[in-house]
Amino acid sequence: VSALLASGAVPVSDTVEDTYFEDAVFIGDSRTEGLILNTGLSNTTSYVYKGLMVNTVFTKPVIKKDGEKISVMDALKTTDFSKVYIMFGINETGWAYSRVFQKKYGDIIDAIQDINPRALIYIQGIMPVSDKVSSEHQYITNAKISEYNRLLQELAKEKKVYYIDTETAVISADGSLPEDAAYDGIHLVKEYCEKWLDYLKTHTVE
Repeated sequence: VSALLASGAVPVSDTVEDTYFEDAVFIGDSRTEGLILNTGLSNTTSYVYKGLMVNTVFTKPVIKKDGEKISVMDALKTTDFSKVYIMFGINETGWAYSRVFQKKYGDIIDAIQDINPRALIYIQGIMPVSDKVSSEHQYITNAKISEYNRLLQELAKEKKVYYIDTETAVISADGSLPEDAAYDGIHLVKEYCEKWLDYLKTHTVE
């Protein structure tokens, strides 16, 4: 396992069943919300919210527990889990300082390790957007996404957690998201969410 941590992204492994995710928590924004909804992965825990970011995951009350709304990280403290899948970055591409994104992401990993030191933590690479979005959007660009993914790979090595290059599950030859992969160039349609899940099921470390 330690050799794997030093070697970069999680390599191909035997395919796991959906039951693998029963003790997992998925944390992310609307893209992860789409993954759960479009694949019917209902046997896992998902703490997701549209527009959620690496800083608001600690503060924004979006998860309903016992009749009140609390933050994702507070919800995690009351959750039994052995694995965590994290995906953030698309909403943070407009941030002025890339290292702040990396630092805040690191805070999430530290907090998870405090809650459960034995948990497997998977950082998922940020998927690209379509050429159209990348060239026309005010701040979301594939160049920025690539930069963030390099920082996340650095972070994974530093924190001794696992990086899954999920972006390769959906990327086209030119490094962008295919036009038919997302209805708005960002959020994946059902077929591509299934490609994403298949990639997770063939890239595990257990």
